[in-house]
Amino acid sequence: MKTISLISIFSFQLCFGAVTEMREASAVRLQNDIIRIDGKLTELIWQSSLIRSDFLQRNPLEGESATEKTAFSIAYDDNYLYVGIMAFTEDISTIRKILSRRDEETPSDWLFVSIDSYNDNRTAFEFGLNPSGVKRDLRRFDDDNYDDNWDAIWEGKSSVNHDSWSAEFKIPLRELRFDEGNEQTWGLQINRYIAKNNEDDYWTYWSKDESGWVRHYGDLVGLTNIPKQDRLQISPYVTSSYDHYEGYINPTHPDEFDKHSNVGADIKYGVTNNLTLDVSLNPDFGQVEADPAELNISGFESYFGERRPFFMEGGNIFNFNLGFGDGDQSMNTLFYTRR
Repeated sequence: MKTISLISIFSFQLCFGAVTEMREASAVRLQNDIIRIDGKLTELIWQSSLIRSDFLQRNPLEGESATEKTAFSIAYDDNYLYVGIMAFTEDISTIRKILSRRDEETPSDWLFVSIDSYNDNRTAFEFGLNPSGVKRDLRRFDDDNYDDNWDAIWEGKSSVNHDSWSAEFKIPLRELRFDEGNEQTWGLQINRYIAKNNEDDYWTYWSKDESGWVRHYGDLVGLTNIPKQDRLQISPYVTSSYDHYEGYINPTHPDEFDKHSNVGADIKYGVTNNLTLDVSLNPDFGQVEADPAELNISGFESYFGERRPFFMEGGNIFNFNLGFGDGDQSMNTLFYTRR
């Protein structure tokens, strides 16, 4: 019986040794402060509230301390959430800067902030910047799945300094869905990728043996008296064109032009935190980012992610894990809107 008891106690300690260390950060409300988004973190609010926290690695040395220090601070006002992150380094020449299109995953250094504004441990909005100022954003859902076709309207800049590189994020609160209340508690994760070491550092660490993603976030507190956000967005458009056919339409008037015009609008209204009304009147989608050029000589069709806002809202509803593939390939889209 003594041997059995010792084994039981040892197993109990192993089970509880992998529990995520919950951390807490406090946001600072701006009064008369003005934050200029230039990536330099020179404002007094940043200097006085930077959280110098010990980040831990998930790659390559799981659970080990990060090889370089990272500090961050979060502030807010009635309309925006501001995040400043300082990534210290011993040699700035090792910072990897790659210029690319938005949302392109490159082997560059990166800084990410992820916000679980629902505080449901399942949903989060993630924003990233690299030293060249390239933006990435994605929406996490069902805890460990994500949609990187989601594009929010936000501002961000980065800067390389003498002993670090830094990034500033200015995120409209209307892009973050949250319940009304005098005091808010949101989930928070800060992630740094150091390209030279292929190193992933996290503010709130959890073991690779633990499932999930958003459920392991820390807490962001100090958010009080945030007014109700205007969730109505109207994006009108007007297009016109002139076609000159060099007299083929009307030979007697060879200089005549064929005129075309078009008017429409995209309307988005957040009825509740979980219900959004999308209306597209006379859709054109001419302002949507073009797909990258691709020459396909294989026997398989090319896949292009959805970029049209009307089809992206709620697109995760059609994503299911059917058990085919691993990692990023584990989600299967049952309704492909681009075909």
